Amino acid sequence: MTKWDIFHYVYAENLKRDLPHIPLLHDKDAFLACVRIGKQLMDIQLHYEQAKEYPLKWIENCEAPFSWRVEKMKLTADKMAVTVNESLTLSAIPQECFQYRLGNRSALEWVIDQ
Repeated sequence: MTKWDIFHYVYAENLKRDLPHIPLLHDKDAFLACVRIGKQLMDIQLHYEQAKEYPLKWIENCEAPFSWRVEKMKLTADKMAVTVNESLTLSAIPQECFQYRLGNRSALEWVIDQ
């Protein structure tokens, strides 16, 4: 067990809003699983700019002048598209993106609320 194993383990276990602590596990396999997950999460968060973009479908509203300005984004009821502004909607959102959660919401829902 290395200092990096402990770091990755703590990183994986403390992604929720909580007081800093080191949770104890009584099983070595569970600890090693958290180490592996922590390494993967840290790699994703540190290198997200190099990730391959997902090919979303752009739907432009021809009745509104096109704008890059992000207004209050809204997720459609079926969670298949995000309305960015009056002129642009992004659809074909993969349902897997709702599996990564920040508290009780998916990361996408959290970003839209912000």
